[in-house]
Amino acid sequence: MSTSQSAGVAAARSDANAVLSVICLVVAIGLPVLVAYYLATAPASALAGNIGLPDSSPMRAAGFPMSFSLRVIVVAMGLVPVGCMAVALMYARRCFRSFSRHEYFTLAVVRGLRGLAGAIFFSGVAGLLIAPLASILLSAFGGGRLSLTLSLGSSDTLLLLFAGIVWQVASVMAKAVVLAEEHSQFV
Repeated sequence: MSTSQSAGVAAARSDANAVLSVICLVVAIGLPVLVAYYLATAPASALAGNIGLPDSSPMRAAGFPMSFSLRVIVVAMGLVPVGCMAVALMYARRCFRSFSRHEYFTLAVVRGLRGLAGAIFFSGVAGLLIAPLASILLSAFGGGRLSLTLSLGSSDTLLLLFAGIVWQVASVMAKAVVLAEEHSQFV
């Protein structure tokens, strides 16, 4: 491969990292806004169905009125996992920005990856806990029998697994950074 071809490949990687950085920013801002809008405007029956309340629940009836305070609580609860994911995307953005500057094995990248892993982990855990809490809350204020919905899906499991994988990659990269610094002192 000639020098001009390798320079072209490096420029394309840098451009891809810059584009991914912008995408992370847009999604980190847009996702919480869209989720908040949906949770604030969706009918109570749709929200009750999404968290798995039984069909016998009064909240599953079309046109069920939801109080403003309950709606605020639902929006706040729903934004916890999404907020954690937005934070994760901002950490990913930091990594992509470092990559576009050709900084690969630095402590800033390691911190970004660890932050990404931690925020994804907390998003996954919050997602697992919010549904049961929301089902209790909505069934309690919905005028029916108290209902608890537990759910563990493959997406939740994969999200937690991905967080663990990224954490391990960050640990390996941290060791690589230390080795690179040690080797640079010998030269």
